[in-house]
Amino acid sequence: MKIFTTLAALCLATACHGADRPADHAALAPVTPPSSDGLQRLHLPLAVLQQSRTAGLADLRVFNAAGESLPLALVVARPESALRASALPLFAWPVPATATAAKSSALQVQVDAAGAVVRINGTLADGKPAARATREWLIDASARGDDERLAAVTLQWDHGAASVATGATLEGSDDFSHWQPLVRDTLVEFTTAPGTPAVLRNRLSLDGPRAPKYLRLRVDEAVPLRAVQAEWRGSAQTPLDRAPVSFMRSSNDAETSWQFDLQAPIALQRLRVDLPQPNSVVLLSVEQRNEGDAHWRALGTHTLYRLTRGGRELTSPPITMAAPAARHWRLRLEAKSPSLNASALSAELQWPQAWAVYAARSPAPLSLAIGRERAVPAALPLATLLPGYHEGDEAKLPEATLGALAAQTPAARGLVERLRDAPPEERRRWLLWGLLALAVVGLAWMARALMRDLATPKPGAQ
Repeated sequence: MKIFTTLAALCLATACHGADRPADHAALAPVTPPSSDGLQRLHLPLAVLQQSRTAGLADLRVFNAAGESLPLALVVARPESALRASALPLFAWPVPATATAAKSSALQVQVDAAGAVVRINGTLADGKPAARATREWLIDASARGDDERLAAVTLQWDHGAASVATGATLEGSDDFSHWQPLVRDTLVEFTTAPGTPAVLRNRLSLDGPRAPKYLRLRVDEAVPLRAVQAEWRGSAQTPLDRAPVSFMRSSNDAETSWQFDLQAPIALQRLRVDLPQPNSVVLLSVEQRNEGDAHWRALGTHTLYRLTRGGRELTSPPITMAAPAARHWRLRLEAKSPSLNASALSAELQWPQAWAVYAARSPAPLSLAIGRERAVPAALPLATLLPGYHEGDEAKLPEATLGALAAQTPAARGLVERLRDAPPEERRRWLLWGLLALAVVGLAWMARALMRDLATPKPGAQ
């Protein structure tokens, strides 16, 4: 009977998972909540990523003082567009004195070397709007970055005027001669009742491609416009974490190469290599692998340089990669490259930021645990943890502070725990062995019962 009970427990262990404990993990770090808010976020530095023993940080947990694993979601940074706001110079459009002058004269604008408006029809431009309300303006939008586009303009007028309700047309040009329509909308401002906030609609959104350098604003009814605010949107960039490392010269390779062990698979996005000697140009191949004895996988060959020209030192930009996560990385000197004699190469690794979003629950203190072999993923989808989730909502949560990681020896696992944490194929193999042992025990019990029956004398037998 004891054997049957043990086998039943083993079979049950293959179908269910036990509760996580802080003692099951190889490293712990204190978490200091920023406030009493229930939902918080926690930045995961390189030290946490290196301690993970499973793909996708499946072994990461946040515990409270009672040892309860808190609900959490994992977030990897996505490309984000940089936003910038600035005031744009605003000029009242020149109004000819007579109708005859209006037909014969054209807008004459003088700009400086950067493209900024300097004079309009011979009058020095001061960037100030007209003292009176008017219906047409010139807006200087030339002060933009190379990778920026104009996402919207917000108009500001004197609110002491009567209610505003007028159509507005925004046009664009690069030469002041050819104007193309960009957006048509309605400007509104009115008060529904004394003491209540005014209804205000003063933003014009531009959803098209990069806007021209200069804008012309026309309104159907005169508005006392006094300022224009621009919203610039730059090219999408992924927020990256950075860490300095050293690639060490390998003595095992027939070729000249330098290697680095990241301790855990990480998807690098950029790699900056510092050449040790000035006026150097080399060809390096970037390679990766997950296991120490696996074949190296090439990611590309890059020309790196460190040159002095005109008294200034020029260095090659970081290497950009779109590579899967890997633990081992190698820089190999190409055969046709000039020589590079260095025992180590200083470098900077850059990878997408990783965050944990969790629901804080007392009792305090909280702790982060990482480093558990064959852990089962416990992270929830972000939309499940944050009701009514919209993209980017996690960045608005208060940020907790992570203390230093402290290594510990994970608690010894018994047979049931090992079966619980085993992958599905290994659990099925144990289950088959258990069923086979159960069948053997059953056959032995039947054989013993049969032998007992045969050994028992039958009534009336001589």
